[in-house]
Amino acid sequence: MQPPKATSGGGFRLLALAALLALLPAPLAEGGRPRHIWRDKQLSHRGQLDTSSPAVQRAAQTAVNFFNYQYGSPNALRAPWYVQKASLKLVPGVGRKYILQFTTKDLLTGVNLDTCLASVFYLTAKPKPFVEISCLPDKDRTKHLDQDYFLYFKLTAIKQPSLELLKGLGVYGSSLIAWEIATENSAYTLTQIKDAKPWKSADGAPEFDYTVVLADGWGESSVSCHMRVAWKPTEPVQVKYYCSPEDGSSESADGSGEEAGSTDEFFLPVEDNF
Repeated sequence: MQPPKATSGGGFRLLALAALLALLPAPLAEGGRPRHIWRDKQLSHRGQLDTSSPAVQRAAQTAVNFFNYQYGSPNALRAPWYVQKASLKLVPGVGRKYILQFTTKDLLTGVNLDTCLASVFYLTAKPKPFVEISCLPDKDRTKHLDQDYFLYFKLTAIKQPSLELLKGLGVYGSSLIAWEIATENSAYTLTQIKDAKPWKSADGAPEFDYTVVLADGWGESSVSCHMRVAWKPTEPVQVKYYCSPEDGSSESADGSGEEAGSTDEFFLPVEDNF
């Protein structure tokens, strides 16, 4: 058998060039970007965020507003407390999604509650953020349910309940407004109940007309809203509302002489993280 012939210098160079070409990336798509790399970037634009930044705090507040509306009651309301982790995912042409892990506190008592996981998706073409949130179960659910029934019977028995008695229901109902009007640059909480009057509903359930003020805790904007709230224990709260920007004036023209109700005790002090 003849021994194999040695490869000529030119042949060796051709083999080396072919091997080098095999290691180069695929040809660029139109526009100068490799298609498969661009597709992956659309799905993975995510970065860790400073958990104390205003943007993260606003997203957490909006998530809790949604939670209170969907799962709360006048006696079971939460406030965000401490953000443990936060990241941002960008979806070009669709929106920006904040992914959060944070603890909460009872809005009424200040007692520490458990951790929540949430995503708040601010959509470019939608007026309200899309929120998904999961919190550990309420350990005091039975106690809160008893308090809800007690409040319900009081509201049905008293012809004109006081603002003090109506605060919890006002905060509960306004959580829907705070969620729906939120943006990436603003997050709202109820700061004042100006007025609350009973309204006769068809089925006899407690229904009230409120005039309230919601303010952005990280900016200067505030809105004045009229809302009608209907509620029964264990059933979702029913809210109808319209809002207009506040002009910052303290003018009162109704001549009633009634003092506007303050909800300061419902809100926890803002600390370094919240």
